[in-house]
Amino acid sequence: MSGRPGARVAIVQSWLTPYRLPFYEHLRRELGERSVELTVVYGQAGRDEAAKRPHTALPWGLYAPNRYVQLGSKELSWQPCLALIADADLVIVEQALKRLVNVVLLAQRGLFGRRVAFWGHGRNFQVHRASWPAERVKQRLSRGAHWWFAYNELSARAVEALPYPRSRITVVDNSVDTAGLRAARGRLAPAELRALRSRLDIRSDNVALFVGGMYPDKRLGFLLECCRRIRAVVPDFEIILVGDGPDVAQVQAAARRHRWVHLESPRFGAELAPYFATARLLLIPGVVGLAVLDSFAFGVPLVTCDLPYHGPEMHYVVPGLNAAVVGDGDDPAAYASTVADLLASGPARARLEEGCHRSASSYTVEGMAQRFAAGVERALEVA
Repeated sequence: MSGRPGARVAIVQSWLTPYRLPFYEHLRRELGERSVELTVVYGQAGRDEAAKRPHTALPWGLYAPNRYVQLGSKELSWQPCLALIADADLVIVEQALKRLVNVVLLAQRGLFGRRVAFWGHGRNFQVHRASWPAERVKQRLSRGAHWWFAYNELSARAVEALPYPRSRITVVDNSVDTAGLRAARGRLAPAELRALRSRLDIRSDNVALFVGGMYPDKRLGFLLECCRRIRAVVPDFEIILVGDGPDVAQVQAAARRHRWVHLESPRFGAELAPYFATARLLLIPGVVGLAVLDSFAFGVPLVTCDLPYHGPEMHYVVPGLNAAVVGDGDDPAAYASTVADLLASGPARARLEEGCHRSASSYTVEGMAQRFAAGVERALEVA
């Protein structure tokens, strides 16, 4: 038995999203087989975070509600969890400067040698919104971790550039429950799809889908302009937009003007199966993150733009193999043309669909949990 049998590991999350629950269940089992006990401490989403995605509870986790403080445009939080993790041999926290408990834990590492690990992107991929002084402080703090759990290889390179030793980085390949999503798609009955099409009054097979938060980085105005151009070339084109957020009014206005624009309230996980089953393409010309994995799992190719601020999951995209990436992110004509061509060409779309299915088998929550557990063992072994 490697690692430290009987060791205790605590993961501190400011809040939990539903897609993370399968990962924690798998990780708990993986660590249990190594005689390592896992504790997950979580709080509740703040105002800014709750606007983008939902938060949930973990039945066997420990709830430590955050106290939020607004500092200018930033929302800082204090999570009173120190007593809950006092006996942990390894504490894993998010790489986030606004989580004030991280500063205390890193101070404990410096004073007492406590094993504190970071889990995250490695850097702020939304460079256009990053504060330079804050990023410098974040880099300095991030170098002080005992271990690093990087979202994927792109994140690992960002961590190395801090600088930080590669020998103390575990690449986990961040994922969602892609097997569960594929199973949900397989369980769909034809009657469910007919009911959705009837409810939304969808009359075409040339249907596209948008899923996600509706905020500026998603570029919904650009997307709707592209859809108008696509409709001019593909007369029966329709789009379903699933989500909510500060920019939802743009979509509501478009849905009132055009019967081929359909707005649906947020759906998550298996709830998305009938929407993906109805669509031929997933259109997200703005920032892309976990939606890449939904695209793979459901076999619906993503069409996005080459932008500098995508999430690290964009690293999984291979243009022309499992997605289409438009080079000029400011040209709606180029984006619309790419979508129209894919709708018109069954063979080209089928190649991307096959690439999605192959990629889905490479990025699984089961594999992520195994890699994470192996990293925990190494972090417990290394002084």
